[in-house]
Amino acid sequence: MDCPLVSVIIPVYNVEKYLNKCVDSVTGQTYRNLEILLVDDGSTDGSGAICDEYAARDERVCVIHKENGGLSSARNAALDVCKGEYVAFVDSDDFVSLYFIELYYQAIVQFDGDIAAVQNEAFFLEGREDEAQLVSTAQARSMEQIDPHEAIRLMLYQNIPTGAPWKFYKRSIFDDIRFPVGWLYEDAATIHRLFMKANKMVLLDADIYAYRHRPNSIVRMSFKPDKLIAAKIGQQIVEDVSAYEPGLRAAACCRALAMNYNVYLQVPWEDKQSRDILWNEIKKYRMTVLRDHDKAMRKKNKLGALVSFAGQRASWLIGRAYTAK
Repeated sequence: MDCPLVSVIIPVYNVEKYLNKCVDSVTGQTYRNLEILLVDDGSTDGSGAICDEYAARDERVCVIHKENGGLSSARNAALDVCKGEYVAFVDSDDFVSLYFIELYYQAIVQFDGDIAAVQNEAFFLEGREDEAQLVSTAQARSMEQIDPHEAIRLMLYQNIPTGAPWKFYKRSIFDDIRFPVGWLYEDAATIHRLFMKANKMVLLDADIYAYRHRPNSIVRMSFKPDKLIAAKIGQQIVEDVSAYEPGLRAAACCRALAMNYNVYLQVPWEDKQSRDILWNEIKKYRMTVLRDHDKAMRKKNKLGALVSFAGQRASWLIGRAYTAK
């Protein structure tokens, strides 16, 4: 079987506690023709030295040391120099099955796909890595070709993981696309655009990626003004998707409402200016969400749209009580 080069991009920033488990899971892949790019994004702990140690003993490992610029900057630095025909991303506090690349490659070759995506993630809480049960053979529960329109629909309704690491891409898909530097939620701003470029996509049902839930992760940390970028990203998603396929506009509005509502619930009540920015976005999308009867929509999104008619204070209190469960 022909084994083209696959570039695996791992952004690294102050993760010395987790880095060995992550990189070991990639260097140990059953698919061997890899270019492993460790991007040390200005780490101030021992992460950079650990990266160099891997490069010294595995010729497939390439280390990029750069000033801290954030996740998008790190990924883009690797995309600019990677040589693989295919690209995959792994976050440095996560780890993958040893069959991660082999299964993705099987799927994309079998169906001549441009992007392969997993339908599920094996997540685990901090300190409980053993809970992530990943596949131990090169056998998926299922693989199926899917129309890119349908893939976008499922992703917008969050029926498949929305992040970059749960995908496998032809490198050419990134020819004119990069992650937005300096933004949080960079995946939400980017992945739908990659899907829109695909001619064929593949859905893979297999537990191959273990995602670590950390209390101080970007998604879960407390509110800061940078998170208001969710309003702009929501608008961008609706505009992009509506131009691509007007029939998917309702799904895009659902995704935009979910993003804005999630950040809205993190804003301290005293921060009226930030609340108002996000509240205006919620009001913009809520009627479309309520009128949308697509079965793929998550119930909590419909509930959030409905509760919003009770007003800002009630929505904030009810939403925070619901998410605290």
